[in-house]
Amino acid sequence: MASRNSGRGRHRSPKWRDVNLAATVPGWTRHVTAEQMLTRLRGPAVVSREELSRDFEAYLRQAGKNAPQTQADRDALFRQFLQWREQQQGRRP
Repeated sequence: MASRNSGRGRHRSPKWRDVNLAATVPGWTRHVTAEQMLTRLRGPAVVSREELSRDFEAYLRQAGKNAPQTQADRDALFRQFLQWREQQQGRRP
């Protein structure tokens, strides 16, 4: 087995740097073990787009906020949302 792995770095194509193994593909399900490994490697800082969208909608409902009219309002509301989300995560077990 050692002979198969020797020199591995020398013969790897530079194109592998372009591959994102953590990317999601609609309709495909990642193996449970691979998903657990990616979750461990990414850590708690990485959030899926779906989770962020769900949390933002919950924030808008809870705060009784309407959709922002200007980009400045949108930016301010998003900063408030991020603070709110951080507080919510601190309450989770």
